[in-house]
Amino acid sequence: MDSTIHGPTTNRRQHVLMAAVFSLLAACDAAKVDSVSAAPGNYTANAINGSSLPYRVGNSTHSILIASASASMFANRRYEIGADGTKDGIAGPIFRDNGSYSVSGSTITFSSAVFALQYTATVAAGTYSVEIPGILVSSTAELHLQLDRDITAKQPPDTGDTSKLGHTPL
Repeated sequence: MDSTIHGPTTNRRQHVLMAAVFSLLAACDAAKVDSVSAAPGNYTANAINGSSLPYRVGNSTHSILIASASASMFANRRYEIGADGTKDGIAGPIFRDNGSYSVSGSTITFSSAVFALQYTATVAAGTYSVEIPGILVSSTAELHLQLDRDITAKQPPDTGDTSKLGHTPL
């Protein structure tokens, strides 16, 4: 003989259990959004200040043309970012920076280990919008880099040796 009682109490427990499961799934989904917004990986600039590359830096004490820019974010909360192009007609690195980053929702705060400054990025639809201080390119104006994840590149381990990562140390 089956002693299980199927009545209003059992239905109520099932509803409470289902509500708890849905709440847990919603919380996991929210955590996933945060983890995606700070996803370790390699990123490539597709635009600066809304213009495609190469980009001529305005309000600068030098004639600067940025041909490419990229960033790497590592799982240990370290980052590297840099740009290459020409400065006064001479090809080479335009700027290099590295340090640590922290995440709050869809905002990433970069704390430079090279310069005494912090800057931020926001994430929307998989694109990072990084606000680079103009001082990094001898300009009085901020640069707004649009970075997309480079899913074809394998991310190297962060060994602290930036010479092997494609970014020349300052």
